[in-house]
Amino acid sequence: MGGDILLNRYLDRLKFLHFKEAFDIEMQRFQNEDKIYKRQARDNGYWPHMFPVFFDDNAPMKQVVNDTGVALIAGAPNKKTYYCNEGYGLVTYKSDRFGFRNHDSKWDKDVDALFIGDSFVQGGCVDDESTIQQLFEQHTGFNTLGLGIDGNNPSHYKTYANLFIPQAKPKAVFMVFYPNDKDQRESIIHDIYVKEGKPYFFENELRLAYPQKTNEIYIKAIVAERRNATPATNIIDYLLRSFNYRKSLPTIRLLISSLGETIIGSSRDALVDAKKLCDEIECELNVVYIPNSNYWRPDDLADEYADKLKAVAAELSIWFFDARKVINRDKGSPDYAPKGFHLSPDGYRKVISLILREYGEPACKNVSQANASR
Repeated sequence: MGGDILLNRYLDRLKFLHFKEAFDIEMQRFQNEDKIYKRQARDNGYWPHMFPVFFDDNAPMKQVVNDTGVALIAGAPNKKTYYCNEGYGLVTYKSDRFGFRNHDSKWDKDVDALFIGDSFVQGGCVDDESTIQQLFEQHTGFNTLGLGIDGNNPSHYKTYANLFIPQAKPKAVFMVFYPNDKDQRESIIHDIYVKEGKPYFFENELRLAYPQKTNEIYIKAIVAERRNATPATNIIDYLLRSFNYRKSLPTIRLLISSLGETIIGSSRDALVDAKKLCDEIECELNVVYIPNSNYWRPDDLADEYADKLKAVAAELSIWFFDARKVINRDKGSPDYAPKGFHLSPDGYRKVISLILREYGEPACKNVSQANASR
């Protein structure tokens, strides 16, 4: 056990030194830009972004959710929201009826495609026109919505699939993965809305069942987050989370088990559920893998995880779009933001170009035929 602790500390130090330059850039941005931007946004009536994983990590808020039986699956509904800055200025948007970053009116139309994921689907940290779902819609003309929130893991993806695929009945679903989806934790929203079967929609329509309760929980969460966090702890936790540190899993065991199912188990579960749901309504499920920057987010297990994810997609007969083919992951790459680890507008465009080039024509044809038969 002592050797494991020493090895863990040694690996931690190596990783920290490796990304220290990038870390310093993000810390300076956080201190010198983000705090100013966010203060200005609050003065202009914008509300801070909130994310479901906060309820998994915060014991008092988890208790509030357990007591009320209601949880935020995204941000607050119908709110002027500020999000993030990675060198292009602060991203702001008006959230939809469920708290996602979509124009709310799109829920009143037939849904052609859903993108499910984390901050890369939410659009970190670019304007509306450069998000994955908007780029896809621009090129196809399909009504496309994004179900993505910062910090999500496969347990959240599984929850979104179970809630929205049967209800929205899309013709295509794209589940978007990133290396930190090796995270195996189960979310509280999965417990409530999938395991317990708590109603999320109002009278089986694409409307929120408990909007008032949801807003009350959001306000409590914002108060709790501000009380417990400091800029330094926020960004350090945010950065270390991308390395998939597992305090409950010893380092040696992690290195050995990486050859097995440990890093892919929850991702497989999310895909199995989504595949079953799509088969029931005849929608096409696809997997998109977005790689990490080796400068902003070095990750020794990232490529192994991607290869295992690709194998699961092949096993389930799901199309796999591997953005490692098109994204430059080196330091100074124009495919990533200038002051952060998310993709740049060019990077997001490359991902969509990959999808359209490798599978665009048959996918578009199938959705168009489905629309014609509606």
